[in-house]
Amino acid sequence: HMNLEEIATNSWVPRLHLSDEELQVVEEPGTVLLLGRSGTGKTVCICNRMEYDCQKHKGDSTFSQLFVARSKRLTKYVSGVLGEVEGIGRGFLTYAELLCELESALPQISGRGERSFRPSARVDYVRFKDYYVSRQGLSKDTHPDPLVVWTAIRSFLKNSI
Repeated sequence: HMNLEEIATNSWVPRLHLSDEELQVVEEPGTVLLLGRSGTGKTVCICNRMEYDCQKHKGDSTFSQLFVARSKRLTKYVSGVLGEVEGIGRGFLTYAELLCELESALPQISGRGERSFRPSARVDYVRFKDYYVSRQGLSKDTHPDPLVVWTAIRSFLKNSI
């Protein structure tokens, strides 16, 4: 029972009603992998899930949340929707920011105090091609098909994880 004057105020926010499927995602115990095309309600589900978990763990000082997305714009949006909650650690990072934070934290975690990645160990296309060509017994002047090289890179990575 709302009137037009209430809706016309800047502070009015429409209530979102979740579908049964969205509500199931929000209330599902454990970790949930949520996939879907643009505009299907993934962000609405995630925001509601984070709020649901926050209420469920109220008073638990060990509870924290981290929202990670590729887009800075999306992380800012979700941060604005959810805001800060007293006593709950919440982070909103892009994937690139998360990788930077992990890279800077790794030396402290390993206890060695040294960087875990040496720039001299970087492998670019030319370095990988030279390695690949030499392993195949081919001349350094050989220019293998990029699809063949990409397949070799994927196989190499798949077997090294």
